[in-house]
Amino acid sequence: MKKNKRIMLLFVGAVLLMGLASIVSGGGLGCVVALHVVVGNILIGVGEGLFLSKAYRYPKRKGIPRLVVANYMVTGLLALLLFAERGHGDQLSLQKAPIWLLWMIGASCAVMMTVKYGAILYCFRRRSIRFWRALKATLVTQIPVFLILLAWYAPACSMGLYTESELTAPDRFSSHPTAWCYYLSGDDGMIYRCRLDGSGAEFVSHGPADRSAERLFLSYSKSSRCWDLRARIRRGEARSDTLILPSVVSAWAMGIRPAGPRSRHLTLIDLRPKTGQQRQFLVSLDRFRGLEVITHKVANGFAATTTSTERFILALSTPFLSWRVQNATVLPGDQIVFQIGDLICLFDPETRKIGMIARGRSPVVVVE
Repeated sequence: MKKNKRIMLLFVGAVLLMGLASIVSGGGLGCVVALHVVVGNILIGVGEGLFLSKAYRYPKRKGIPRLVVANYMVTGLLALLLFAERGHGDQLSLQKAPIWLLWMIGASCAVMMTVKYGAILYCFRRRSIRFWRALKATLVTQIPVFLILLAWYAPACSMGLYTESELTAPDRFSSHPTAWCYYLSGDDGMIYRCRLDGSGAEFVSHGPADRSAERLFLSYSKSSRCWDLRARIRRGEARSDTLILPSVVSAWAMGIRPAGPRSRHLTLIDLRPKTGQQRQFLVSLDRFRGLEVITHKVANGFAATTTSTERFILALSTPFLSWRVQNATVLPGDQIVFQIGDLICLFDPETRKIGMIARGRSPVVVVE
């Protein structure tokens, strides 16, 4: 009876912890990962130890500590795996990121099964047919663990970049052939520009030799009455602005003032005219949620007019691969240029098509 009560309390604790994960997921994936490492590993080890005690009559005082240690060994090995694969993750494209993510999930499952099998085999080392018993116990205990971890991380993860959009080449849907996108290259740190369909890439400036450019922005010059392209330079705690290209554009489209250097990451510039008819999509940018687009559709029926609201979020946030969405510009016609990770992308909310423009950061769009 006491064993059943302990198992029930453990189950209730796991459910409460998953509910807590759903709450703190609004504060970012890091909170959920921290709770898993600090608390979740202990709870999972206690549950596995109680199962071995009830099903195989293995002493709890020996099984629980060993399985808790095994859980932390899995965490450490996965951290080393992520560190080793970090370079590959930074160089991924939109097409290769899902394949790399599946590889990391498979490798993580293999690491978890191998370590847990070794721990349980050590517990059964003095029993007959220990290899098959350990394998069976490993399978029986790890399947529920996988389901618990899936429920644990699901509220905090987001794959909207792929589930809410269609990957295609930007030249197939770009509607601004004369617009330029200035950006800091992810390969050499220099400043380039290209068209929104990814064509016409050309060198603009070397930028700082030590790659200390934090971001690009447009600054209005009263003397020339034009917008200049500048770079915010950061060396230690000191910050300064450097002129990169004077008189980039003489008259800004629709009279919208671009964001200055204060908006470091979550810059959202809307270049659409301020009229309700041309704003079919509401766009917002959140640090944790990503790029959120709200669509209002009005349908004229035979008897009445109905209005429906559709919301979708473009983000990629998983324990293995997480790309921050930032530096978004909404163009006339509702297309959006934004940075996700080290990729600059073009998104059309009408057709849900998305394509990579260039590999870089801090995009500044100039509509001529």
